[in-house]
Amino acid sequence: MSVVRAEKSVNYEWLDAIDAVNMVDTCQLIILSSLERKESRGPFMRRDFPMQDNSRWLAANLMIRTDNGYRFELRPYDLPFFQPDFAVKDNLEVAW
Repeated sequence: MSVVRAEKSVNYEWLDAIDAVNMVDTCQLIILSSLERKESRGPFMRRDFPMQDNSRWLAANLMIRTDNGYRFELRPYDLPFFQPDFAVKDNLEVAW
Protein backbone atom coordinates (compact mmCIF):
# COMPACT_ATOMS: atom_id res chain seq x y z
CA MET A 1 0.00 0.00 0.00
CA SER A 2 1.25 3.46 -0.79
CA VAL A 3 0.06 7.02 -0.51
CA VAL A 4 0.31 9.07 -3.69
CA ARG A 5 -1.07 12.40 -2.50
CA ALA A 6 0.99 14.51 -0.11
CA GLU A 7 -1.68 17.08 0.78
CA LYS A 8 -2.91 16.96 4.34
CA SER A 9 -6.48 18.04 3.69
CA VAL A 10 -9.01 15.43 2.56
CA ASN A 11 -6.37 12.79 1.89
CA TYR A 12 -8.49 9.65 1.56
CA GLU A 13 -5.50 7.48 0.67
CA TRP A 14 -3.84 8.37 3.98
CA LEU A 15 -7.08 7.63 5.87
CA ASP A 16 -7.35 4.25 4.09
CA ALA A 17 -3.75 3.43 5.07
CA ILE A 18 -4.49 4.24 8.72
CA ASP A 19 -7.67 2.14 8.55
CA ALA A 20 -5.75 -0.83 7.11
CA VAL A 21 -3.31 -0.80 10.03
CA ASN A 22 -6.20 -0.61 12.51
CA MET A 23 -8.02 -3.48 10.75
CA VAL A 24 -4.94 -5.73 10.99
CA ASP A 25 -4.67 -4.98 14.73
CA THR A 26 -8.37 -5.71 15.19
CA CYS A 27 -8.13 -9.01 13.30
CA GLN A 28 -5.20 -10.08 15.46
CA LEU A 29 -7.16 -9.36 18.65
CA ILE A 30 -10.23 -11.24 17.38
CA ILE A 31 -8.14 -14.30 16.50
CA LEU A 32 -6.27 -14.31 19.84
CA SER A 33 -9.52 -13.92 21.78
CA SER A 34 -11.20 -16.69 19.75
CA LEU A 35 -8.36 -19.09 20.48
CA GLU A 36 -8.64 -18.38 24.23
CA ARG A 37 -12.40 -18.91 24.37
CA LYS A 38 -13.00 -22.60 25.14
CA GLU A 39 -16.66 -22.85 24.09
CA SER A 40 -19.06 -22.39 21.20
CA ARG A 41 -21.55 -19.52 21.34
CA GLY A 42 -23.98 -18.51 18.59
CA PRO A 43 -22.20 -18.33 15.23
CA PHE A 44 -18.79 -18.80 16.93
CA MET A 45 -18.39 -22.58 16.64
CA ARG A 46 -15.44 -24.68 17.80
CA ARG A 47 -15.35 -28.39 17.04
CA ASP A 48 -13.10 -29.05 20.02
CA PHE A 49 -15.47 -27.18 22.38
CA PRO A 50 -19.05 -27.71 21.07
CA MET A 51 -20.82 -26.75 24.30
CA GLN A 52 -22.10 -23.33 25.32
CA ASP A 53 -20.92 -22.83 28.90
CA ASN A 54 -22.72 -20.01 30.71
CA SER A 55 -21.19 -20.93 34.05
CA ARG A 56 -17.68 -19.95 32.87
CA TRP A 57 -17.95 -17.99 29.63
CA LEU A 58 -20.92 -15.65 30.12
CA ALA A 59 -18.41 -12.81 30.35
CA ALA A 60 -16.62 -10.16 28.34
CA ASN A 61 -13.36 -11.25 26.70
CA LEU A 62 -10.61 -8.69 27.12
CA MET A 63 -7.21 -8.73 25.48
CA ILE A 64 -4.90 -6.47 27.47
CA ARG A 65 -1.62 -5.35 25.92
CA THR A 66 1.43 -6.12 28.04
CA ASP A 67 5.19 -5.91 27.49
CA ASN A 68 5.17 -9.57 26.37
CA GLY A 69 2.21 -9.35 23.98
CA TYR A 70 -1.37 -9.73 25.19
CA ARG A 71 -3.02 -11.08 28.32
CA PHE A 72 -6.49 -12.63 28.17
CA GLU A 73 -8.97 -11.63 30.87
CA LEU A 74 -12.61 -12.48 31.54
CA ARG A 75 -14.91 -9.92 33.15
CA PRO A 76 -18.28 -11.35 34.17
CA TYR A 77 -21.37 -9.45 33.09
CA ASP A 78 -23.73 -7.99 35.65
CA LEU A 79 -27.07 -9.52 34.66
CA PRO A 80 -29.75 -8.06 36.95
CA PHE A 81 -32.63 -8.61 34.49
CA PHE A 82 -31.56 -11.68 32.52
CA GLN A 83 -30.36 -15.06 33.69
CA PRO A 84 -29.85 -17.92 31.22
CA ASP A 85 -31.96 -21.01 31.94
CA PHE A 86 -29.00 -23.42 31.64
CA ALA A 87 -25.36 -23.65 32.68
CA VAL A 88 -23.96 -25.90 29.91
CA LYS A 89 -25.71 -26.97 26.73
CA ASP A 90 -24.79 -28.10 23.22
CA ASN A 91 -24.53 -24.93 21.14
CA LEU A 92 -26.59 -26.47 18.32
CA GLU A 93 -29.48 -27.02 20.74
CA VAL A 94 -29.63 -23.42 21.97
CA ALA A 95 -32.51 -21.43 20.46
CA TRP A 96 -31.12 -18.32 18.78
